[in-house]
This record gives sequence, structure tokens and C-alpha cells, in this order.
Amino acid sequence: MATPKAPILIYIFLTFFLYSPSQVKSQSSSQDICNITCSPSSCSRLITVKNLTELMLLNLQWAINNTRGAVQRLNQTLAATANNLQFQQPLLICMEQYSHAAAHLELVSSFVQSDPFEAHSELIMANANIFTCQANMNNAGFENDWIAESNNEFMDFNCVCDTAIDILINGQPRGGTIQHHQEGGGV
Repeated sequence: MATPKAPILIYIFLTFFLYSPSQVKSQSSSQDICNITCSPSSCSRLITVKNLTELMLLNLQWAINNTRGAVQRLNQTLAATANNLQFQQPLLICMEQYSHAAAHLELVSSFVQSDPFEAHSELIMANANIFTCQANMNNAGFENDWIAESNNEFMDFNCVCDTAIDILINGQPRGGTIQHHQEGGGV
């Protein structure tokens, strides 16, 4: 893969958030997107829709809301670890990075229909923000199940979103396939 997204997808072997099964129901379609760069878990949870732009916009809005919610939850975690200075700095960095990621995702949402190339650039920057958060947490030796799950879900979302943009730009996902299934299906 020679596109700018390659380093991001190579570094990110975790997985990110698509739709939460408890929050969003699958829509019927004959098309299921799956890119071999995605993890098996993300591929198995892909939602089938008839319109890629619809997938992107619905998925992005959910991601934006959850990323902004992560900032609030990180603030609560920061307060709960006030006596542990070792974790204060990485938590502050994660709060900042998640805030930036939400802003980039909003730009992805605004560009996805008019300029998928620009949308892709913004997605890469949002991805880098989450990777920075994870790297700082790892370096500090701070293990938090919620933050790890949130980061993993973001990577899963990124892979699916990145694949959808690939199709919008190139007509097909790079290195992957568009798999056809019967109408219906779900998560």
C-alpha cells in the first residue's frame, strides 16, 4: 500500500469503533465491506448498508459523540488518580489528543461528500491522535481497561472508515474485496 494511510494502518494493529451493537441496528443491504488490513473482529462486525456515504456519516457522528464523551471520562479518570503524579501527564495528553481527534472527525464528516481526499487526510490525523494517546499510556505503564477498549474501538472504526473512503476514491478497497451477501444480516 503506497498511500499515506499505510504507516497508520501498519502501526495500528488494535481495532476501533464501528457501531455499537447495543446502540445501532444493522441495515439491510447486499454489500458488505471488508478490507484485509482490518482485524478479523472488525470485519465480522461490519454493518451492511446500501450507501457508503450514509455509512460514513452515521458512523462518523457516533464516533464524534463517543470521542467527545471520552474526553469527559478521561477528566473523571484524571480526578480519580490525582494522587498518582505518574499518570497525570499521560491522562492529560490523552484528553488533549481525544479532543483533537473529535475535531478532525468533524472535518472528515464535512469533507466526505465533497472532498474524500481531504476527508482521508483528516482521518489520518484523528488516527494519529489516538495512537499518541495509546503510546503515552503504554510508556507510562498505565493500564486502564476503559481507555484501552476506547482506543481499540477507535482503531476498528478507522479501518472501516478508511476502507469506505478507499472505495469512494478508487472504486474498491486497496488490498481488499467487496464481498456480496444475501439481503439482511446484522451485527
